Amino acid sequence: MESWPLPARLFTLRNRREMRVTISEHGAALVSWWAPDRYGRMADVLLGYPDDGEYARNEACLGAVVQRDSGGPRLHARHWRGELDVGGTGLILRPASLDGIGMGLAGLELRYDLDDDGCLSITCHAVAESPALVNLSTHACFNLNGGHADVGDHMLQIDADRFLAIGSGGALRDTEVSGTPFDFRRPAPIGPRLRWPHEQIGVAGGFDHAYQVGGAGSGIARPVATIHDPGSGRRLQVSTTEAGLHFYSGNRLDGVVGRGSAPYERHAGFCLEAGASRVQRDGARAAGTLLGPGEVYRHTTVYRVSLQP
Repeated sequence: MESWPLPARLFTLRNRREMRVTISEHGAALVSWWAPDRYGRMADVLLGYPDDGEYARNEACLGAVVQRDSGGPRLHARHWRGELDVGGTGLILRPASLDGIGMGLAGLELRYDLDDDGCLSITCHAVAESPALVNLSTHACFNLNGGHADVGDHMLQIDADRFLAIGSGGALRDTEVSGTPFDFRRPAPIGPRLRWPHEQIGVAGGFDHAYQVGGAGSGIARPVATIHDPGSGRRLQVSTTEAGLHFYSGNRLDGVVGRGSAPYERHAGFCLEAGASRVQRDGARAAGTLLGPGEVYRHTTVYRVSLQP
């Protein structure tokens, strides 16, 4: 495990709705997001650790920026350098050093912005100095009821008609969602789908699959998923410039010691992580976006927390 060259700092962004989003230089991790329910009561809608020092290890990758499915370095174990904007509305995080990161990148930058509409924009920018395979995403683990129960009653909608089924040896198979528990084209509760007698639910112990949401290349973030908690009224909307969306139902959270009075249990949270599609036009599969020397990688994901109308 890497030793930290500098003390890690926490940065908190605020908006006029009294939301507070805190980000750590440990792994560029989203630490907390305080948001009101339908009665104005505030709660933290992110799973996390009781002490920021835990993010230096973060074996569960809670809130951290990760390099998904590429076999590359574990970015959640990097120290980033935070820089607040003059106006205090954004936060730029840069690695203290890219030496030894092994990604072929000459630069890597993340920017976080929170607006008064409850939108947290996360923008990644990277430049390759040699051939590089890049697929960055944010492993923010949400629970919209504030952690009072699991996420089984959360109502999920994903704008996708195909997902990648997991085969033997981890091979992926492009599959239609129709007739399967993976069909969230119309809102449905997560819990009952976890109990479907479907081979893919058994393989992953729940949902841990990539959806093909299409539409990449325009550079404009478009809506791809919505999830809301009927109890609190909170709603999360996800928009992205990317063509892939990974849905994870917290299958391996049991035993993780978080901020609650007891360790997290299975399905205590969920992740909706945008990233590169692994199905290319020619039918070949790749683990991310392949860059040549001098080429630029940009990726924007917007999480919006609001109230269900």
